[in-house]
Amino acid sequence: AHESKVYSWVPAYDDLVCLLDLSRPTVESGLQGPVKISTMKSAHDTTIAGGFSGEYAVRAAGTTGPGVQGYVTKDANGITNHVDIIPSRTNRSPQGIFASNDRHLRVLDCETNTFVADHELSRAINCTATSPDGRLRVLIGDSADAWVVAADTGRPVHPLRGHRDFGFACAWAPDMHHIATSNQD
Repeated sequence: AHESKVYSWVPAYDDLVCLLDLSRPTVESGLQGPVKISTMKSAHDTTIAGGFSGEYAVRAAGTTGPGVQGYVTKDANGITNHVDIIPSRTNRSPQGIFASNDRHLRVLDCETNTFVADHELSRAINCTATSPDGRLRVLIGDSADAWVVAADTGRPVHPLRGHRDFGFACAWAPDMHHIATSNQD
């Protein structure tokens, strides 16, 4: 990401392509000006960027135009801390998983541009990772503990304890037996 844009670069061909341009948002989006990108992800033929003021943009691979732009939240503390893209278990479209500083985890159906879930939590979420089978999710944020939650409901399943300070990164191993968390301790 650079200057409100997300690029794809293929070094072997020195091929640079702008995937998302949030330097001049569309009027229809309601965005108020250039977006300061705080997080981004490309996976499952989809690119998503999140912004410091709760903005987001989605663009499917092979499409033209600006893609879809809007707000995850308009909360004053709504920085988009992390975005992930996962395959949906119920339809063909991928889902965008947004972790925000406003203590919400939101799930976007990328095909319909509809938020299909909004889980309010007790703390800001800085990172999320979904299990390979799509049924569980690990959350880490402004707490020493990480949590495994049910992906569909956000219901807590199991705490992960042992850190002494806030967390900022997590990952789920493909074997479904291991979770990595990274905290500022």
